[in-house]
Amino acid sequence: MTCLEAWREYRCNRMEVDQINAPQRPLPAGILTPAEVMALGLLTAILGLATISFFVIRLLRSQTPGAGRRAMRGLYLSGSLGLLAFLIGSLVTR
Repeated sequence: MTCLEAWREYRCNRMEVDQINAPQRPLPAGILTPAEVMALGLLTAILGLATISFFVIRLLRSQTPGAGRRAMRGLYLSGSLGLLAFLIGSLVTR
């Protein structure tokens, strides 16, 4: 579950509607509590921002083309991991 999905689940909190329309989702099924969903969302947001920030700072401080390429690879990797987390989260919550 990604940060945005967790935030939507927490803010909307349409438990009655979701219990009918999507009973397999984590909140209506009782797998997660609203507090756990919010904690998971905040954790993923903080980890994602920290990873991106790390590689952006490395890119801005790079003084050689090789260091810049390594920083860009890190940005591509962190972006790919973010996309992978989003895709896995969307599959898990279906």
